[in-house]
Amino acid sequence: NSVLNEALTIGPGQWAGFTHAFSNEAVDEWVPQDWSPYVGFSVWLYGNNTGGTLFVDILDNRNPGSTTDDAERWSVDIPDNFSGWQYFELPWADFHRKDIGNGAPNDGFTLTEVHGYGIGGYGNVDMGSQNYYVDNVGVMLRVTTVDDFNDGQLPSGTDPNGLGVGFVTWNATGASVAITTTDSPPAPVPGLPEPNGVLQEDLTI
Repeated sequence: NSVLNEALTIGPGQWAGFTHAFSNEAVDEWVPQDWSPYVGFSVWLYGNNTGGTLFVDILDNRNPGSTTDDAERWSVDIPDNFSGWQYFELPWADFHRKDIGNGAPNDGFTLTEVHGYGIGGYGNVDMGSQNYYVDNVGVMLRVTTVDDFNDGQLPSGTDPNGLGVGFVTWNATGASVAITTTDSPPAPVPGLPEPNGVLQEDLTI
C-alpha cells in the first residue's frame, strides 16, 4: 500500500503543506468537483505528537472568470497530539472560513465547485523536521443508523396476519438461533466509545 509522505520543517509561527488542485487528465487545467452530496472529509494521518497543529483546507469556489488562485479556503485544525496512524472524519460543519488574502469570494461553503484540498501544518510551537504520512483521502456519504442496540431492547410481536414483526429469528430444522444485546463483545467496535451495545447472535448450524 503506497501512502503520501509529507516531509515538513516548521518553526514557531511558520507554516507549510501541499495542495491537490483538481485537474483534467493532462494536468493543465483546473477542474472542480461537486462535493455537495457529501457530509464531510475523511483521511488517515500519521502524527508525530509535536504539539503543533495540522490542518485540512478545502478549496471551494473561485471568482467568475478567475485566472488566479482565488479559491475560498475552508479549514479545520487537527492538533498533532498523537503518534502513528489515526483516522479522521471531519464534518463540513467543523470547517471555518480562512482568509489568506487571495481575494476569494465570500459566499459560504457551497461545495458545488471544490477546486481541491490541502493538508499542512502550522507552528504554534516549534515542530522541527518531521515526516507525516497521508492515505485514503475521501469524502463521506451520509449514514443513518437504523439500529445501534444501545437501549438493550429487541422488541418483537406479530401483525394481524400472524406475521412476525420487530426482531424475528428463523432457522432450519436442527439448527438454532438466539439473539440478545451485550455491551461486552469479544472486542470493542473500532472508533466507538465504550460501553457500546451490540447485537449478539448465537448460532448452532
